[in-house]
Amino acid sequence: MFASRKIRSLNAINAIPVRVDATAEYAWGSAETGSVSFTYTGDSQAFVVCMGSRTNGGDSVTNVTFNGVSGTKIIEKAQGTGTNSAVVSTWVWIASELPTSTGTKTLTFTWSSNPSHTTVAVYSLSFVDQTTPHENEVSFGAFNLFINDTVDITLSNSINKFVISCVAAASGNDIDTTQNFDPPSQMTEDQDIGTNNKASITTAHEDECASASEVYTWTMKSTKSSDFKSSALAVFAINAA
Repeated sequence: MFASRKIRSLNAINAIPVRVDATAEYAWGSAETGSVSFTYTGDSQAFVVCMGSRTNGGDSVTNVTFNGVSGTKIIEKAQGTGTNSAVVSTWVWIASELPTSTGTKTLTFTWSSNPSHTTVAVYSLSFVDQTTPHENEVSFGAFNLFINDTVDITLSNSINKFVISCVAAASGNDIDTTQNFDPPSQMTEDQDIGTNNKASITTAHEDECASASEVYTWTMKSTKSSDFKSSALAVFAINAA
């Protein structure tokens, strides 16, 4: 699934705004190494991947490559210690690490051990700072969310910056394929996908962070939420060029 949109995000007076060129989402089952294909249209200055997985506890994403080039981990959060642990893992590539040609490219993910199920959300961005593409990364974890329960995550010192937030959920029984979380009121939802009734990833962005200490409230909306065991959240700012 792709979406093309122009998004305003100013870091300084007369700065060029960050722009989302495309988004996509994928899902698959258990595998220590997995891959998906992404249709790359070129001209991006940053590529961001947000992963949400159900794991057996203590697992982490050890590497993600795009077209054979390893990305840089932005932030990762694991929540839980048993079979229904949730992991959110976020990665970035800058322009010099992105393909020089357009067309179908491969994203490959490597784990420390086999996750149960994995979901992936992708952002292709333009007008991103190449020296410090992201900053102010924050993560948080929650247990046993029920429908209409809320989880807050706070981002500091990012006023006027473009912000991405994502939440991963893990279940022992059932997860909706969509509508797992409502995004924070100041954000626009970009992707929401579940896989094999076990894991989900929901992502959203804010064009310009409005305050020096911004609280983002995610709301559980899945009708299957009585079995959501663990959730892991992340938020970070993207710097404009």
